[in-house]
Amino acid sequence: MEYYARKDKNGNLETLEHHSKLVAQKTAEYAALFGCSKTGELCGDLHDCGKHTQKFQEVLLGTKTKVDHAIVAGILIYNNFSTIPSSTKEVIAGVCAAHHSGLRCKSYDYEIPTDYNAPELMMVSNDYGDAKENALSSQKEYENIVEYEKPVIEAQKYCGNKKMYELGSVPGSRMLFARMLLSCLVDADYSSAASVDDPEYFAKSELLPLSGLTIEKMLKQLELYRNGIVQSTDQPTRMNVLRGIVYRDAADAGKNPGCGFYTMTAPTGTAKTLAIMKFALEKAMVEHHKRIFIVLPFLSIITQNADEYKRIFGQDNVLEDDSQTEYTDRTREYSDRWSSPVIVTTTVKFFSTLFASKSTKLRRLHQVADSVVVFDECQSLPASVLNCTIYALQQLVEKYHTDVLFSTATLPFYEHREGIKWHAEEVIKDVKNLYAEYHIAKNTDVEFSPKDNEYDAESLAELFSDKNQAVFIFNTTKKAREMYVKLIGRYGEESCRLLTSALCADHKRDIISWIKRSLKEGKPCMLASTQSIEAGVDVSFPCGAREYAPFSSVAQSAGRINRNGEEDGYMLVFRHKEHSMYDFPGSDYMTASDMTTIMAEKKRKKGSSLSTDSLEDMEYYYKRLFLSENAKEDKPELTKAIQEENYFETEKKYSIIEDKGQINIIVPYSNNKNSMTVYDEIVSELRESDYKITKGQMKRASGITVSVYPNKKDKVNACCQQLFMMTKEGQEATNWYLLEDEQYYSEHGLDLETVGFGSIY
Repeated sequence: MEYYARKDKNGNLETLEHHSKLVAQKTAEYAALFGCSKTGELCGDLHDCGKHTQKFQEVLLGTKTKVDHAIVAGILIYNNFSTIPSSTKEVIAGVCAAHHSGLRCKSYDYEIPTDYNAPELMMVSNDYGDAKENALSSQKEYENIVEYEKPVIEAQKYCGNKKMYELGSVPGSRMLFARMLLSCLVDADYSSAASVDDPEYFAKSELLPLSGLTIEKMLKQLELYRNGIVQSTDQPTRMNVLRGIVYRDAADAGKNPGCGFYTMTAPTGTAKTLAIMKFALEKAMVEHHKRIFIVLPFLSIITQNADEYKRIFGQDNVLEDDSQTEYTDRTREYSDRWSSPVIVTTTVKFFSTLFASKSTKLRRLHQVADSVVVFDECQSLPASVLNCTIYALQQLVEKYHTDVLFSTATLPFYEHREGIKWHAEEVIKDVKNLYAEYHIAKNTDVEFSPKDNEYDAESLAELFSDKNQAVFIFNTTKKAREMYVKLIGRYGEESCRLLTSALCADHKRDIISWIKRSLKEGKPCMLASTQSIEAGVDVSFPCGAREYAPFSSVAQSAGRINRNGEEDGYMLVFRHKEHSMYDFPGSDYMTASDMTTIMAEKKRKKGSSLSTDSLEDMEYYYKRLFLSENAKEDKPELTKAIQEENYFETEKKYSIIEDKGQINIIVPYSNNKNSMTVYDEIVSELRESDYKITKGQMKRASGITVSVYPNKKDKVNACCQQLFMMTKEGQEATNWYLLEDEQYYSEHGLDLETVGFGSIY
């Protein structure tokens, strides 16, 4: 009897033998990147063996449904490999069982029972007994399965032994291996099926990976681009000399052979964007890496960095992959598979893939193996997931031929965090001297005001009355808005802007463009902002004020003052009159801010001053922070999920940003003609569909969307139209809303506080 795996787009049946052979070949190819080609071949060969049954063939004929074919391979593998440790079998069996669902390697009952009717044996679903019966049926057709047993020993180095397990070092390692292996299998399975429907599929969806010739060309392009910048600037300045040092040190470190974990600790404004790419390309050349990942924490800097790299290397070599990118059919495939030579993505997207459990989300993970991964602004990694994050990245270095670079001006001293075994090689040859020289070159006085000297919007507005350019940075949107109103009253509306998270992405981009243009042309520019201005936004104000915040945030804010050392810069770090627990983004943020205040007071009593350019002050801050109750360990529920090797719970509990339940509101940003056109088009479509939204419309609306926390839901319901989505179960409510009343979106951004009260401005 001929067995079939699937129907192609024309309704023709593809034989199981043909499909399995294709999948085995591609899975082996992908898994070879981490030395597991034989294991990959096994998974590809057997993943669909549950289709080698009469029952599944009836599914293809349309006479039967709900036949779980995926679990069959898991049962078959687990019950036939007698010499392989159960810890390894569980992973390989679990990967095959998960290729249409998600990982639950230790949760399956793999044993084949003798009594199929015993209800206690039907653990996964009501038809689990049928799956086990199918496994027995398939076993007769796969008598050569034991031939795979010896080659699959290659997987044991990832799954550990009893001693390693007792030391607690195995769960995270095994879980990452399972995700990597499933990624290879799922990508091979989906892609092989697509290639039958479209013979050009692989040519269209797989860009050529980095090669020696490609890297050599990109290095020349980078040098040409940088030389153009250097020649157009004032060469002898101290700051440009320091930028040259950072760039050369990055190049030298990249040329050293051997994969490793690296840090690049360099002050703000020292051109790290180009230096990290120089490091990555040199490292890719010497280690023959396949691709480069540039991972950034904020959407506000993703586009500007991606655009710069595209200008250097061309559109086809750089993929910008974030929640606000609109894809063509072609670039969507690159995004789904991370198959471009250079990928610029967010920390949220990168780590949600690294810690995923579902097969669809894991499809692209294997592309991270044999690559260079650069985390810019790495200080933004939250303390609640720090240990497991560092461990996973160390595993990438040790077992998946990957180089990892942490780049920041305020590198956390991770060695002070309990449970982290921190071993990283610093790229900058003399960090201490670099910061000392930077302090002189930047020529900026950062003054920490005494604890009892408090400020409000009124007193802050008087600070720089003799200046026409200044920035005021606050911890909350409410305070920034109050400051904006005061600035308008003093300097006029045309000279002032507000930048907060209450603005949609298009609005933020327009504000930042206005700031850069005004600063360059010497025009009046008074900005009230939240942390939105801090990291990665290349602007340089002559002076400014920053509310007391975590010390790393204060240092990042100082990087927006006198960035190029052109004049005598000044920044005041002040204590706001409103500083209760409700006047901070969260309790952890308040704790870290208070720590900065205490550090400044201690320095003052000793007759000295806290310095944002001092590595000693930065280390002292992190040492205290990592000993504090809120930052000394990962979330207990996350640690528990990893220890139990619970993939679904790990994915659920792991989060870079606490955005669960956030509400997305499409807003009418009228200051930008293109943004308003998109808004009007989407509103028209939504009204016609009785307010049913599609994923495509969500993508299109990403530039005019503001996210708010669920505690604002009553206000949102009072002024917005909730949107719905059609699912298999019918119409369902979503966390997306449409704001049709323009009075609630203005230059202040989305203003829910005025709902029901009229404007307070």
